[in-house]
Amino acid sequence: MEKRAGDFGPIFWVHTTLLALFFASPFLLSWAVIIAVVVLYAAQLYLIGGCFLTQMQFGKDAVHKPSYWYYYLSKMGCPWSKHAVNIFANYGLTGAVLLLAFVWQIVCGKTPLLHGMFHRIIAAAIK
Repeated sequence: MEKRAGDFGPIFWVHTTLLALFFASPFLLSWAVIIAVVVLYAAQLYLIGGCFLTQMQFGKDAVHKPSYWYYYLSKMGCPWSKHAVNIFANYGLTGAVLLLAFVWQIVCGKTPLLHGMFHRIIAAAIK
C-alpha cells in the first residue's frame, strides 16, 4: 500500500489516542458509560457510513478508501481483507472491551478510576 500524505498527521494521532482511551476504558469508566460510547459509535457507523475521523483522513468514499485499521495493518503486512479487518475492529475489539469491562467491574468488583467523575461534574455545574 502506497504512502499517503498525512499517514501520521494530526488526525492519525487523534484517532490513535481515542482508540487507546477506548481500550483503557474498562479501567477508567463505568461499564454503563462504555455501553453508551459503543452505542454512539454504532450510530455514527450507521448514520454517516463510517467513522468521521477515518473519513476526514481518507475521504468519504467507503468502498474505495481504506479504514483506519485496514490501512495501518496492511502497511504492517497483515494479510486480512478489508471486510475481515472491519468486522474484527467494529465487533471483535468492541465486544472484547465490553466483556473486559463487565468482568473487571462486575465479576471482579473493581471500581473504575474515574468512577463518579461525571456525576461530580454535573453536580458542580448545577450548583
